[in-house]
Amino acid sequence: MIKKLLILSLSAALILAVATPGADVTCNSNTDSTTCGSAGASTWTTGATNKFKIADCTAVGTSFTGVYDTFCTSCPQSGNSYAKADLTGCGSAPVAGTNVACQQGGTCTNCGNLPSQAFTWSKAGDTTNCFVASCLAAPMPNSGLTDNLCNSCQKTNKFANSYGTACVNPANGSCSRKTNWTDDDCKLCNAGGANSANVKASADKTSCIASSTNSQVIAVSALLIASLLI
Repeated sequence: MIKKLLILSLSAALILAVATPGADVTCNSNTDSTTCGSAGASTWTTGATNKFKIADCTAVGTSFTGVYDTFCTSCPQSGNSYAKADLTGCGSAPVAGTNVACQQGGTCTNCGNLPSQAFTWSKAGDTTNCFVASCLAAPMPNSGLTDNLCNSCQKTNKFANSYGTACVNPANGSCSRKTNWTDDDCKLCNAGGANSANVKASADKTSCIASSTNSQVIAVSALLIASLLI
């Protein structure tokens, strides 16, 4: 009898020790699980080809921060498979983006490529607009961002910076524009990248230039004026 009880106890312990992995999900990277967002109290592990999954859904805990659709799809909470807007749990519906007027010919192909397969465009109920199906599909990528994506998913920062690495809020429109540049917009659009020295608007406001270049132009202009006065 004691032997049977020991066997049953060991069997129960083994059953409890077996992890319950989550479903496979698509993150922002095929090789970097940190692009999936939080795994709760569990961890991410390699899933099917180019996918990841939560290693153990029984270990995720009950208090969440920084969770995205990736987490909620892999380990649904109370049947909910989408992230809440505040990233503290799972809800029943995606946090969809706002409409962007980029639909043409009944498709969203002209809305631009999205930075990862985790994000998708969806058609609005008209022939003009599309929107990002879920802005919390995964953490916002730090490369490949576009004006349309930022416009759909961000309330304030509606334009991609000059490098597509962040969404920003220049006062006068897109960081890819050719007119109406100001010093402040140049600083904002070009910060943190190869053109970060270009913090001054050109005289005709068509581009951003380095402050040293601007100073040189002023100096040369001053010399020309002085020579004319001699």
